[in-house]
Amino acid sequence: MFCSTLRLPLRPHRSAPIGNGRSWLLWAMAPAVMAGWLTVTSYGAPLTWLESLQEARSHALVQGKLVLLMAGRPTCSVCTYMKQSICESAQVRPIIDDAFVPWFANMDFSSDYVPYAAELGNFSLPLTCVIDPHTTNQWLLRLTGPYSAETYADYLRQGARRAPPWPTNLASGQMIHDDQFQVQGRLSSSLEPLSLYYRVGPEASPGGVFLRAASVPEWNVSLSGIITPGQSNRYIFEAYAAYSGGYLSRTNQVLFVYSPATPPPVPRFEGIRLGAGVICLKLTNLQAGATHQVLRSFDLEPGGPWTVVTTVVSTSGWVEVTDAMPPGRERGFYRLYREP
Repeated sequence: MFCSTLRLPLRPHRSAPIGNGRSWLLWAMAPAVMAGWLTVTSYGAPLTWLESLQEARSHALVQGKLVLLMAGRPTCSVCTYMKQSICESAQVRPIIDDAFVPWFANMDFSSDYVPYAAELGNFSLPLTCVIDPHTTNQWLLRLTGPYSAETYADYLRQGARRAPPWPTNLASGQMIHDDQFQVQGRLSSSLEPLSLYYRVGPEASPGGVFLRAASVPEWNVSLSGIITPGQSNRYIFEAYAAYSGGYLSRTNQVLFVYSPATPPPVPRFEGIRLGAGVICLKLTNLQAGATHQVLRSFDLEPGGPWTVVTTVVSTSGWVEVTDAMPPGRERGFYRLYREP
């Protein structure tokens, strides 16, 4: 598809080979036509267009954004118009600022763009691609030729919405209690989604219900599983974003490997003695010098609410603590855990 689809008087500009002996043919609008085609409004200071894929990708990863590739030539009047007018318009510029790191690939000097033009054959300039910086030689959206500001803005929104959210923290968590450990962090996503959803499951049997992040873009989750000394625990982390209008991003899937050092023994209750309204609890497997808490719930269900009975720092690996059983209470639930 060439610029003639815009139904404007065109003139041939130049042609040159591109990959596999193929050729591209660029059609450029006459300056007089360009000046009257569309009125756009400048938005702030001019965009800074990076000059290499490596630089654009590294910036995008740090900023939690996508890469916006525009491939063309400095001598291409259509490319200059798209870059300096359409991308600076009030319709397009805010979207680029919010979700993208712009990269202009000069086709006369750089071949970084070539994988993103694969299988296009002849195409009109400029080439636009929305790129997830976590991927290689893949694009979320690809366009060729010029567009009006409104249409270009709509396409950029579509491309950003296709990008799955990425967790910014999947480092090893802290073991908390009952052989559980916890990971928490943020999900990086474009264009401020309404909601973020995630789930974590063992690599051997992934699945389960997606949970809604408590607040965009925060998330946290406890992973249950026996921690085997010297072995890694492998989980699949999945997440997607929901936008207004019913748009859903693709689902991201990341292998999360929890590789703890040999953990200390899990603190446990070894014995309970009752007498005269007092409960004596013997705690064992305590890590010397670590802080441990005993919590109690008198509710009918072990889900809480929980009250701190005592905080202990053991030097011998075990200790006895006492708790008063209020009159009329027939049972209580106790929880022991080591603070991270």
